[in-house]
Amino acid sequence: MAYTLYVGYTSETVIVPQLAKGIKYSVDDFEPIAVTGLVPLVLITSKNIRAGNLRELIEELRAQPGKFTYGGGIASPPHVMGAWFNRLNNLNVTHVPYRGGGQAVADVVGGHIDLFFAGLAAAKGAIDSGAVKAFAVTGDVRSSALPKVPTFKEAGVKDFELASWNVLLAPKGTPADVLALLRRETMLALADPKVRELYAAQGVEASQTQDVKAFLAKERDDYGRVVRDLGITME
Repeated sequence: MAYTLYVGYTSETVIVPQLAKGIKYSVDDFEPIAVTGLVPLVLITSKNIRAGNLRELIEELRAQPGKFTYGGGIASPPHVMGAWFNRLNNLNVTHVPYRGGGQAVADVVGGHIDLFFAGLAAAKGAIDSGAVKAFAVTGDVRSSALPKVPTFKEAGVKDFELASWNVLLAPKGTPADVLALLRRETMLALADPKVRELYAAQGVEASQTQDVKAFLAKERDDYGRVVRDLGITME
């Protein structure tokens, strides 16, 4: 028998169902298999920004409200995190909608937008080449892909625990023996050195937990709190 699995990303899995009334699914409609990767986001800016560290960046942005822009797809982690960054630091940086991270990174390089909370895979080349500035990464520890870039906590911004990730889920009602097989094989794949090397090159970190239900419940609550506080909607 064939089964259809769902590779879930942050926005579609826990953000969009809380923002759009027409969405009829939630994380409760799936069977958990694995948290397949954590995807730290890095705050990058164009080289037009004068600041040399995160505190200087916040001061520069605050000094000229409404002048600067940040990119992000509607209801995506970069959108929500940019809005939350505004709120936490009393900033007025304007959101510019984007369909994908690659184009947003390219537009930061070109100076068409000023800031972007980028996935490491999309931004690492531009960072390594010096085409953009990197100020901080999400997560509790520095990314092995960008060891010189501090975490937001290290740089002095707290209550900024939002991040990006992917999970593997199955349809509700999938037989227990099938779920057990899928979980076992998925964990074996994630432990494979070649897979770990590929993930590391893209800045994807291993999850410290495989309690997928608890992980998704916390992420849904954390993002829900933020989007409600910010008044973000897709209607």
